[in-house]
Amino acid sequence: MPKLKRAIPTSQLYATKRTTYQFTNEWAAHIGIPEAVGSWFIYGHSGNGKTSYCTQLAKYLTQFGTVWYNGLEEGTALSFVKALKRVGMEAVGDKFLLIEDSYEQLRNRLKKRNRATFVFIDSLQLFGINFKEYEALKKEFPAVIFIYIGHAEGKKPEGRIGKRIEYLSFVKIWVEGYKAFAKSRYEGTEPFVIFPKRAAEYWSDIK
Repeated sequence: MPKLKRAIPTSQLYATKRTTYQFTNEWAAHIGIPEAVGSWFIYGHSGNGKTSYCTQLAKYLTQFGTVWYNGLEEGTALSFVKALKRVGMEAVGDKFLLIEDSYEQLRNRLKKRNRATFVFIDSLQLFGINFKEYEALKKEFPAVIFIYIGHAEGKKPEGRIGKRIEYLSFVKIWVEGYKAFAKSRYEGTEPFVIFPKRAAEYWSDIK
C-alpha cells in the first residue's frame, strides 16, 4: 500500500506563504492575481489572433521574470518576427528569449542556473508530450509556469492530451475573433481585446 500523505489543517493552509504575480489594470481584470504554480492553456483556431495575444501576454510577463517562448510552430519565421515587432518586444531585451526545444532539450535547459519563470510552448501538438511527461515537468520545475498553446476542434482543445491539460490548467484561455476569453482560478473575468478594430468587426458580424 502506498504511503499516505500527511493531512493538512486549515490553519497551516492559511499560513502558507505563496508567491503571486501582482497583475494590474486590464491583465488583472482578465486573469486576476495568479500564483506562481501550475500550467495555463491557450487555444483557438488559426487566424483569430492567438499569436498576437501570446506575444502581448509574454511581454507583460517579462515584468515578473524571464520568458522563454518555445516556438516549434513558427520558429524564426517572418510572421512571428512581425508579431514581436507589433508589441515592441525588443524593449525587454533578454527577458524574452525564443527557443526551439524538444521535451528533453527543454528539461535540460530548465536545469541550468538562469531558468525561465514562464515557458510558452507553441504548440502542444508539435511538442508531442504525453500526460506523464506533462506531470513530470510540473513536478520537476514547480516554480515555472508552463503556458501551452493548442489547436482547437470546434470549441474544445484538439486531442486527448489537449483536453486533459486544459482541464487541469489554472488559467484557460479561448481565443476567437481577436478577443481572448479567460476561465481563471484567480478571479479574472474580462475578455482581453487583441486587435480592437478587427474584434469590433468580427463580433458585430455575428450578433
